[in-house]
Amino acid sequence: MLKYGVKSVEADSLQIREDEETLTVPAVITREGVYDYDGMLIYEPAEEVEKAAFTALNAWVVEEHPPEIILSKPGLIRGTVRNAKFEKDRIKAELAFFKNRCSPQYLEDIKTGKARSVSIGFFFECIPQQGEWNGQHYEYVKKDILIDHVAVGSWQGRCSYPLCGIGVDTLKGADPYPNEHSCRLKDPEKLNIVGSGEREHNGKSYRVIFGKPKDKLEAGSVEQAYRYPVKTWSEAEARKHCQDHGGNFEPALREESGASSNKQRLQQESIRKQLEGYESADSLIAKANILIRQLKGIQ
Repeated sequence: MLKYGVKSVEADSLQIREDEETLTVPAVITREGVYDYDGMLIYEPAEEVEKAAFTALNAWVVEEHPPEIILSKPGLIRGTVRNAKFEKDRIKAELAFFKNRCSPQYLEDIKTGKARSVSIGFFFECIPQQGEWNGQHYEYVKKDILIDHVAVGSWQGRCSYPLCGIGVDTLKGADPYPNEHSCRLKDPEKLNIVGSGEREHNGKSYRVIFGKPKDKLEAGSVEQAYRYPVKTWSEAEARKHCQDHGGNFEPALREESGASSNKQRLQQESIRKQLEGYESADSLIAKANILIRQLKGIQ
């Protein structure tokens, strides 16, 4: 049974690269798991995720899923997917947004993390097959996944933080990041993170990370951590709020400066140049991806 679907993931801390033409952030766009599609519990195996990785390369990035099943209107394009590859159980990629195709507000929402959810539009074969994965029951299995496009917006995804999303492979529990103070309420090693949401305190927004006990999958979710954006929360304000809720506070990491920062930039540039050595392989994958799009009627 051939089906079309969309699956959302939620982005977190942004690791931004920016030049005159593009804004680029890393992301995990999908990974192995059991997902609910209108009441259908469908298992997405790691081996099928691996097979789908090359179909994500050079896929278009949009703000919202198109009303048609496939993306066919160039005016909806906001960017492209680069360097898509399979790793462990997930597809990692870079989302490059074209500045001349994005509104200033949309780019700002991406930079600040307001638009932090990523949702793939894809085709797949849906095979009736019951089983369990990591204690989660499923009734169907995805096969032959073909990614058509990737949407980036402000919804909360099926595969939510910190399992999928922008910068997600840098995450662990409630550790601090350059753009957020952290308040750890529960040990992340004892919980499966299941989602996040926003709250307000004295007119300032902060994020709540939810998890379920690993040894009690049937239990309800609990608050695992809080995160406070440094743009709106001072360290003192975030620390007091955290302490008032019995949490362990960690301030946002300080960015290195001077010689140390310059050394880090040189190391990153060296790595980037080494990766460029794989251009020929990427070119072959890109050509295959273009052929797939032509078969789907996209020129």
